[in-house]
Amino acid sequence: MNQQVEHSGYLVAGLSIAIFMSSLDTSVVNVVLPTLVTTFKTSFAAVQWVVLSYLLVVASLIVGAGKLGDVIGKKKLYIGGLATFTVASALCGMSATIIMLIISRALQGVGAAIVMALGFAIAQEWIHQKDIIRSMTILTAMVSLGFAVGPTLGGMLIHMFGWRAIFYINVPFGITAIFLVMKALPSFAEKKENTFDWKGTLILAVTLTTYICAMTLIEMKGFASGLVLSLLAASILELAIFIWMQSRVAHPLVMLNMFRDRLLTTSLLSGVFVYSNLMCAQILSSFFLARVDGFSETQIGIALSVGPLTTTLLGFVAGVLAKRFQPRKIMVVGIGIMIFGNLAMTTMAASDTYWDFCWRMALINGGLALFQTPNNLMVMGAAKSNQRGVVSGLLALGRSLGQITGASVMSSVFAQLVIKASKQGNPVATAEPVALITAYHQTFYIIMTYMILTAMIAALGVIQSEKRESAV
Repeated sequence: MNQQVEHSGYLVAGLSIAIFMSSLDTSVVNVVLPTLVTTFKTSFAAVQWVVLSYLLVVASLIVGAGKLGDVIGKKKLYIGGLATFTVASALCGMSATIIMLIISRALQGVGAAIVMALGFAIAQEWIHQKDIIRSMTILTAMVSLGFAVGPTLGGMLIHMFGWRAIFYINVPFGITAIFLVMKALPSFAEKKENTFDWKGTLILAVTLTTYICAMTLIEMKGFASGLVLSLLAASILELAIFIWMQSRVAHPLVMLNMFRDRLLTTSLLSGVFVYSNLMCAQILSSFFLARVDGFSETQIGIALSVGPLTTTLLGFVAGVLAKRFQPRKIMVVGIGIMIFGNLAMTTMAASDTYWDFCWRMALINGGLALFQTPNNLMVMGAAKSNQRGVVSGLLALGRSLGQITGASVMSSVFAQLVIKASKQGNPVATAEPVALITAYHQTFYIIMTYMILTAMIAALGVIQSEKRESAV
């Protein structure tokens, strides 16, 4: 049974600000990279670590952070994570060297991992059941809104106050979020476990770091690189060791028996593919709009923001539908809409207008909205009280891995298809528009194919869940 909070509005507001900040800082920094090259007189390869250090730490620690919340108490760890994120943001703004900025971003990632891992778990734990759908809808919308406004807000802050402002802006928001969460959760006694699997956490962190490094290198070196293949092989071996260890310890980081729940497993797996689709659509479309349609950077930024804004707005529609219909069926419908959006992308042409792109992107993101809100509700609703932290962490990890994998693998696939389609074998930067169009269409056919498989996986989870319920 959920423990009720007296001020659920304060709690939702505090969690929303924190989730918005952590999502914002995933995308806002991309805008400042060229400025950092000039400011610190360094290479573009070096400033990329300002982005990578954050992503690596978040993805590596997010499951462990969720489990640690189950062990020592979610409120205590969440406040600590918010404080860490806020202090690290100030340190980023004060950085005098690129090394200090990278280290501060890694520390910021520690705080973000805790915030991302525990936000939904805290909502599920303490918000009354009659308000949980509305609350989860708002929190889910904050994820998309952070990604949507990041580039635009970042550009405005840099123009008006300089690059340090994109980090300093987090400080007042972070302090406000801490105040709201502490006011809403003053003195609840939480159920806690006695032990924490530090070895499992370390091995999973190493596994995820190895995998993410492999994904990052795929874009630069291609699939056939010996280093990439070695890292992928190492990550598979490390994952096998992690699973073997988890099956043999008394208090594992991840209870493997939770994956016997088909609905939970298929929902988590579907999330990886769905967010991969989303990231692919954003990255590939930026190339198409720039090289084929000749759009300016400002036009591209506005066009790409249509998607996340659609997800944010339709997320509230998804919340209303989840009250009236079974969330698991809405989730499958959402994936189906994304499939049609991908199919529509295969008909993009050089003569298409701004509107022609926006409605296609809105289809993909509208499908995402119908998927992610019901998916979050189902997964968190099914989690046991002592596993909500780690399950919330797994949800966030699936989102991160999907985005990283989609960006790396499908970008590499697109690049190879461009070379193949080009009469002179030119790469993306110099290929003729017809080659880019051909490769764009072929890549979206590939994405559409694996999204059809994703829909089948999600439907299988729904069918198995209905069979289990009818047997009870």
